Amino acid sequence: MYNALCANVNENCLEKLNGIERTYLSKDRIKERHTALGGQIPIEYLHSITTGSLPRHELKLKIGAQVMCMRNLNRKQGLQNGTRLEVLELRDHLIKARIKTPGPHENSIVCNPRIPF
Repeated sequence: MYNALCANVNENCLEKLNGIERTYLSKDRIKERHTALGGQIPIEYLHSITTGSLPRHELKLKIGAQVMCMRNLNRKQGLQNGTRLEVLELRDHLIKARIKTPGPHENSIVCNPRIPF
């Protein structure tokens, strides 16, 4: 229920921003070593998983959106779990953003590439 509520709040906030919405989708596969069923898991099931520890299958963003880093990506640049960012640019495999979390990296511009999760 909590995840559905958060998704609803996020969608409402995104609707209030001007600009074109861009949708990023997760990869549609699971590695054999992570399950006894391997490739027998339906893709629809993978898309439906909404636990707090996994990102959603579909990420919708607009320029100006506020997002939070969910992993430690690059501590030297300030990209760690919990860092708040403002989206500046949306590309096919890269999101350019400004760090909004107060501290030594505040207002730094960073690029977040698409990564395996």
